[in-house]
Order: sequence, then structure tokens, then C-alpha cells
Amino acid sequence: MFISSGQASIKGIVLHSLLKNESQNDLKISKNLLRIDATSEKLLLRLLVDNFKVPEFYHFRHSSDQLKLNPVFSYIREIFEQQNAFIDQSSHIVRHLWECSTHPNIKSGDVMIAYIREIIVEDEILDAVSIIKVENLEEILVQDDGSLRSQVGIDVGKIDKGCLIFNTMENDGFKILNIDHSNTQKEALYWRENFLNITPLKNGYQQTTHYIQATRSFMKDRLLDGELLEKTEQIGIMKRSQDYFKHHEQFSEEEYAINVFKNDAVADAFKEYKETYASEKSTQLLNDFEISDQAVKRQSKVFKSIIKLDKNFHIYVHGDRNLIQKGVDDNGKKYYVLYYDNEI
Repeated sequence: MFISSGQASIKGIVLHSLLKNESQNDLKISKNLLRIDATSEKLLLRLLVDNFKVPEFYHFRHSSDQLKLNPVFSYIREIFEQQNAFIDQSSHIVRHLWECSTHPNIKSGDVMIAYIREIIVEDEILDAVSIIKVENLEEILVQDDGSLRSQVGIDVGKIDKGCLIFNTMENDGFKILNIDHSNTQKEALYWRENFLNITPLKNGYQQTTHYIQATRSFMKDRLLDGELLEKTEQIGIMKRSQDYFKHHEQFSEEEYAINVFKNDAVADAFKEYKETYASEKSTQLLNDFEISDQAVKRQSKVFKSIIKLDKNFHIYVHGDRNLIQKGVDDNGKKYYVLYYDNEI
């Protein structure tokens, strides 16, 4: 586990509301901290910290390269420097979110902002500010004087939108975890791009994820037409890619090309393709980095190899591609021959 709230405590927490519907369009700002007991604090830490399960870190940015011009960065820095400014700065944060919520499809919600002390993240103990927007409430059943009644509340195990900003790497825009379960429509980008204005940090998790995705996209976009390689060899590439990431701690682009592609023309084509991929994803693919085991596990579905034959058959290939042979009969019908020892 890369993050833990086991010894964390909430120093202060405030709740604001954004109302956006046909009858109301209003921002309700609280000037008071929420009062919480020990049981509530434990549940809140699950909501505010434990939901961030993916070690993909971000940092604040600004188009001018002057971080102080990023509003949320400036508000958060003020909180870390002067904790007695927490309530005032939280109101600035929620006003900025309100100003970024102009698209008609953006939902109403409650915005919870908390100052949290002593979170363990990647073997460091750090303070953090958690910003959570709750857009969807859950209906639950509760017992009340021997009867059951329904009650609407927050599911502490689920976040619609949220970020956890750690008090470290200030000069680089802090270290941030982000969650956004919106759809991929353009209006959904307001949280990450318009409100926070963050970009991924180039760490091992991010780089591992992108190289696996780039390899898979390369196979799909450039090789699946069968012009450069047969399908069975394409499957072999994905199997060798999986083996490389599983059995190496450090990534080397040159070593990866030799071990995975085993074909100079294909390796050169991938090298050209990954530059296009990086440009489309607005990222940079490094030549060397530490491989993230968590990223490899989360990308495991990418390595599943399937040969789809018309609408009749799917062949799932898990191992040695040399046990599959392709051919064409006298009538022009294509076929595969599969060799095996036991029927399971």
C-alpha cells in the first residue's frame, strides 16, 4: 500500500455547497469548521485519503511557467504556510471552482476541504489538503426505534471528484493525487484542467503505464493490418512486453526494443510511433525509469491476446505462439492449427 491514513488526523474541515439547477444557481460558503468526533474522523479519513489508491501523481502548472499565477496552487501554499488562514483560503478555492463550473452539464455538489496531518505516502509522513466534490448521494436504510427508514448520505468509499495535495515539492507545484470519475466529454475536463490546472509527474508509475499503453496502441494502430507482422507474431510481442515489465526493475528503451520487438523495422516503427503517442497524450516518454509493479498489475488486461476469426471464433493465446500455425487450404480458406498436450 503506497498510502495510509492509519496515523493521520484531521486538523480542520469545512463544507461548502455549489447549487446548479433550473431553480437555483448559488454558491454557499461556510465560515465555520465542521465539528467531528473520533468515529466521524475515522470515516472521513476513508473518504478524504483512502480512496486515492492509484500512485499516479500530478503537480500544479501554469502556461506562463509562473506557478504563483495558478490560483489553487497559491491558495494551498498559503494554507501550508499559515494554517490559521485555512477557512479563508478554502473559500477562495471553492469560489474558483464555482467560476470554473460554467458548463450547463456540470453538476451541483458539496465541496469538502480538509487539512490533514501525518499521512504516510511512499514512506514519507506528509501533511496534505484534501478537496472532495460530492455530486451523488447514496440512499441507505437505517434503524430508528425498531423500524427501518431511508436516509440519504455520502458513500465514504466512493469519490466523484477529488484531489489530495501534499506539502512537498512546492517549487515543482506540489505532489498531488487526483480522482475524477466523470465521463470523457469535454465539459468533464473542467476539474483537472480549468480548476486545478495539473499535469502528471514523470514518475515510474506514469512512465510504465504509458509505455504499456503505447505498445498496445502501436500494435492496434500500426501492426494489426498484418502488413508488417502476422497476428501470431504480434501476440508474441505483447507476451515479450509483459515478460519484460514483470522481470525488470529498471526500464531501458534500447533493451526494451531488443527484447520485445526482435525486428529492426518494427522497433524503428515503434520508436517513431511513440513520439506521436506522447504528443497526443501531452506527455514525455523517458528512455530510462524505474518500473512500477502497481502499474504493471493495473495494466494486466492490455496483455490479453485474442485472435478474432470472423464472427465465429475467438482464440485466446496465453503462452507459446509457436504452438499455433496459420495456413490457407486449396479453396482459399484460411485456417489455424493448434498444438497441445492435454484438454483441460
